[in-house]
Amino acid sequence: EVWWGGSEGSSSAQSLCLFLFQRLLEKEADLAYQVGLAALKAPLRLEDDADGTLLLSGGPLGWPYPAKENGHSRLAVVMILASKEDKRQRSAVVDAIRWHIRSSAVVVRLAQDIQREADALPEASAARQNLAETALDLGLQVLSMTRGQTGWPRRSMLAWLINCVAHLSL
Repeated sequence: EVWWGGSEGSSSAQSLCLFLFQRLLEKEADLAYQVGLAALKAPLRLEDDADGTLLLSGGPLGWPYPAKENGHSRLAVVMILASKEDKRQRSAVVDAIRWHIRSSAVVVRLAQDIQREADALPEASAARQNLAETALDLGLQVLSMTRGQTGWPRRSMLAWLINCVAHLSL
């Protein structure tokens, strides 16, 4: 599946990187991951527009901040799913997420999306185990990011993590 365009609020730069990643993956996997990782590591710079809307700067057009997050999120999920059999690439993607995606809400969404994909795979498959472990790792990252916070999002995340651990039989 090739995903392209401005649907789901993604910026065109993120769409382009996702398109390139998907096209390069079969023939030039290392180059595909270089492109994807560069996009995940791209800095988010925010500016206020005249009407108070937060926009990303760094190009001729500003993009609403949630659009950039959605682009990051979609690209990260696609990259992790593509690397479900390749620990080296999966670790590189998780590290990029850990160091360059600052929103705990985005990382929660990533972890939950990856867990859903893992649940759709056969019980005994290595890919299912790998994706479930990755989801758990991202969930633990969220706990680290939200350390010192209380409230329903953190409690909900803890309940979700307990479910992940039970799935992994740890």
